[in-house]
Amino acid sequence: MLVSRIIDSIIKDRQPTEGFAYFYCNREEQSRRETVWVLQSLVKQLASPLNDDKIHQTLVDIYNAKKESGFASNTLSEAEAEELLHEIFLSYRKTTIIIDALDECERNFRYSLMERLVGFTAGADVVKVIVASRRNDDIDGRLRREGDLGIEAMDNQKDIQTFVLRRLELDAERRVKESSRLLSPDLKELIASTLLERSQGM
Repeated sequence: MLVSRIIDSIIKDRQPTEGFAYFYCNREEQSRRETVWVLQSLVKQLASPLNDDKIHQTLVDIYNAKKESGFASNTLSEAEAEELLHEIFLSYRKTTIIIDALDECERNFRYSLMERLVGFTAGADVVKVIVASRRNDDIDGRLRREGDLGIEAMDNQKDIQTFVLRRLELDAERRVKESSRLLSPDLKELIASTLLERSQGM
């Protein structure tokens, strides 16, 4: 849900000079757990600039080359998609890529995808990548080497605590106004601790 909200927010505020693409990985679908499908999807989303019917010229050139060869290969390979993405990035002022549930990619494809995502950002401040994932060992190790800014679910715990305590205060104020029975301190503490424990940072 959090990733979906982020995507909706970016789409709403996106400018024509900004590239944006996202992908939801899913271990149950082959087309959502392999690197080549992820890269092809990113190409498809970024090849047509916002409010522009034109397809990126580099993609047209690749199509024409495949046409001349009799379409011996009618899909983009990983290498072709990667090269094409680097070209497309140059046509935008900045580009944001979001990959959700990276841990649901098969492990061998996951490594390949992470290498390419890191490559997109290497030496290029115009490309930002956001990855949402469980912290599997390989993912955690690879991202930490890149100095990632990780956010864990439990990082929200203090905010949730503040929210819960404030709601209990508002409830107490309401009960006073309505001459309702006030909650005992022990019951308030039990409610707060139960909500915090079960929220798990969400």
